[in-house]
Amino acid sequence: MAGLRCLGMPSKCVMRMRSDLYTLSKTQIGPVLCDYVYWVLQEARRQEVSTLYFLARDGYVLQRIAREICMTEKISIECRYLYCSRASLRMPSYHLIGEEAYDLLFQGGYHVSIHSFFERAMIEEKYWETILEQCGITRNIDLDRELQQSELKKYRKLFMQSETFSSLLRGNSQNAYENTIGYFTQEGLFRQKHIGIVDSGWIGSMQRSLRQLLESKGYRGKLTGFYFGMYTAGKEPADGEYFSWYFSKKQGKKNKILFCNNLFECILSAPHGMTIGYKKEKCVYKPVLREAPKSEQMEEIQTQILGLLDGAKIRIKNGMTVRRSNSEKTLHHLMGHPEKEIVKIYGRFLFCDDITEDYHYPLADDAQDALNGYIVWNRFIRRIFSISTKKLSRELFWPYGTVAFVKSPIKRAWYWVNIYLWEWVKFALK
Repeated sequence: MAGLRCLGMPSKCVMRMRSDLYTLSKTQIGPVLCDYVYWVLQEARRQEVSTLYFLARDGYVLQRIAREICMTEKISIECRYLYCSRASLRMPSYHLIGEEAYDLLFQGGYHVSIHSFFERAMIEEKYWETILEQCGITRNIDLDRELQQSELKKYRKLFMQSETFSSLLRGNSQNAYENTIGYFTQEGLFRQKHIGIVDSGWIGSMQRSLRQLLESKGYRGKLTGFYFGMYTAGKEPADGEYFSWYFSKKQGKKNKILFCNNLFECILSAPHGMTIGYKKEKCVYKPVLREAPKSEQMEEIQTQILGLLDGAKIRIKNGMTVRRSNSEKTLHHLMGHPEKEIVKIYGRFLFCDDITEDYHYPLADDAQDALNGYIVWNRFIRRIFSISTKKLSRELFWPYGTVAFVKSPIKRAWYWVNIYLWEWVKFALK
């Protein structure tokens, strides 16, 4: 997810935008994150959680804010940082969860291809041809062709027929399991009677994977997640409790309509790469990370983190009185009604929704060709007739952000209303 598209820009422009990013982070976003983290700490005390694990990478700046609050407010909760990702938690669990592993491996996304399936299963290229033959897939097929949602079930069924794919997946999962459990043991998870985890949120899949892994090794304690927002209620009660601050499945409809979780994840960028697994060096278990963002990208991320922390410190110094209405006002404007200059700042972030991080696209830009695909009528037609979005337009990571680039006020209002209306109907039906 982390990354910024600032290469090739004049240095004065980069410096100005970096300054704007710092100011925006300090004055607007820092206080919002501070309020959220303070709520987490209050809820954790009510739930009698003594240790909170902030999940990488979204938890990086949140943990630093939490430690600042605990020190100032004299809150005796240990705030730890747990290196993990969807990929690092799913891989060691695949051999434990039966067909659910295939549900995860063949999930949809912004850019899913046959290549994605191999990457998600971490299967080396030398085995691809054998697997494709066992699946009855022609050799000259384009492995990078973007698949329609309707094709995912088809390929799930075909790959399940491949003994090589199943065998390699099981082997990769079993090989990753021991080091993963070793890292969890080292970080004290098995010593906790009540584990509290903190993350941005959305569907709770990381909490479920964590529960499955801990339970497989005999853990019988309690697991509770504290999230900024949750679109679902969790898959099953066994996964533990889910507490959310800004919105949940049943509450905060307007907050969900005007929210962009992709933007929020960019705001929570960490100064290190994604966790792809764990390794043991002598007697210490360490996370294996993807390459960190490039130097210019890293400078942007560090600038944002500095702004967020400075804003949070001011909030803490002035006294902690959490009012979610203040955060709602800030985020409704920033995410749902952004000015063009704000979108230019955040639009440079590169984003990927897939667990492999095998591709990255700008969060938002001025290419407005895709907006016609967000007209309610067009979306309704696609939904009824199962037409691929990609046949009509590309998917947008921050639709309200792209709308901000439309010059005509009338057209801008038209696109905005269509996006809002679709989101309203979607969450009203849910």
